[in-house]
Amino acid sequence: MECEECGKEMRPVKVRIEGAQQNVQSYQCPGCDRVEFEPETSKKVVAEVNCGITLKPSNIKGKGVFAARDFKKGDIVIVWHPKAVLSKMDFQSLSEDEKTHATYAGNGEYLVQGSPERFINHSCEPNTYTHERKDIALKDIKKGEEITGDYSLNGVEDWTMECTCGSKNCRKIIYGDFMKLDDKTRKRLEPYLEDWYREEFNSIK
Repeated sequence: MECEECGKEMRPVKVRIEGAQQNVQSYQCPGCDRVEFEPETSKKVVAEVNCGITLKPSNIKGKGVFAARDFKKGDIVIVWHPKAVLSKMDFQSLSEDEKTHATYAGNGEYLVQGSPERFINHSCEPNTYTHERKDIALKDIKKGEEITGDYSLNGVEDWTMECTCGSKNCRKIIYGDFMKLDDKTRKRLEPYLEDWYREEFNSIK
């Protein structure tokens, strides 16, 4: 298969995902290092890793994601399986509802979140952070706890929404733009920024 970025022939590689019993069949471009996953194998691995969580009503908002087992700090809690990868133009054409489930992922691409990742609620004291399309435990998570993330982390969009997380240090307002957070909160979250964010917004070192 040819690389969509540079047109070179991609070569097959096996990618190991922590928490899965099998490797993911993938294809990597020798020119630009772009990686494409083989869809069927990828779905099986994602399902295997994500069996540690469940969906049910949340006290924060609507439906939430909850731990179906204990997780240790650093464990992969969820592997994303996006519904689509879109350009900025395609993102703008989404319905307002779908835009709330889409996120910028660097290099001009937007990911339309699939299930279960689209049901992760915001918390100003989250127990996971996102890294390379995976949600990683920030601390030990007990079975039955709701899985949460901070919507402002890696955010580049100009929007705000009321926060209903109820945490002790709730900020009351969620900003879609990471740089609009107060200095103290930014400093706390900076270690968990994605590499693409640091590269594209190099004011963050």
